[in-house]
Order: sequence, then C-alpha cells, then structure tokens
Amino acid sequence: MMGLLVYARSKMEYDEARSTMKELLGGDEPHPLYKTFLENWENSQEEWVSYLRGNVPHLTNNTNNRIESKWGKIKDAIKGTSSIDELVTTLVTLQEYAEDQYIAEYHRVGSSDGKEPGGFKMFLTL
Repeated sequence: MMGLLVYARSKMEYDEARSTMKELLGGDEPHPLYKTFLENWENSQEEWVSYLRGNVPHLTNNTNNRIESKWGKIKDAIKGTSSIDELVTTLVTLQEYAEDQYIAEYHRVGSSDGKEPGGFKMFLTL
C-alpha cells in the first residue's frame, strides 16, 4: 500500500492510494496507522512522493537504495567483526589520515604532479 503512495505519478494516483489505505483500515480516520500517516507523512509529501519530487530519473537507485547498498557492502567486508560504532570511528580516522597524507605530499618542497608548466619546461631544457 505504501508503495502506491510513494510511487504515485500524479495527484490523482496519490489521492486514490490514500483513499484505498483509509478503506483498508475500515474507513476509520482515527485508526492509529492512518492518524500517524496524516501527522507524519501527509504534510511532507514533497520529500517522498514521486510526482512531487520532479520525477528525477534515478534508475531505481534512489537515495535510500544507495545508502542501503553501501551499508550492505560494508557489512560484507567486515563480516560482523566490529560494531557499527567501531567501524564508523575507524573509517573517520582513516579518512583523516588520508587527508593528512595528501596535504603533506601537496606541500612537500620539490613535489610536483607534473602538471605545472615550470616543471615541464625545466624537463624539456635539460
């Protein structure tokens, strides 16, 4: 049912899906699920309903799918040897280390990435 709401391609489709959900819940507006839906989802449709998100092409790989895919790959790599807190801490530490190494190399005297005109010119004159 929620899929019909999320992937509605028009206001009419969305309204039909919402009406169907209400009917399935016995037409009872105070039903806890319907009430939660109205309070938490109905007022933020532009964030999760397809037709209001501009129908941006994403090849079925929307934000949540990408995030879940990355988490799945990380879980496969660590095979449960670390908690998620330990893993995130390690990843942040490794990222900081990599940035420090890059900056140190960038500022090292005499280093060149070969793209500087002066370095290339000097190479040609030797």
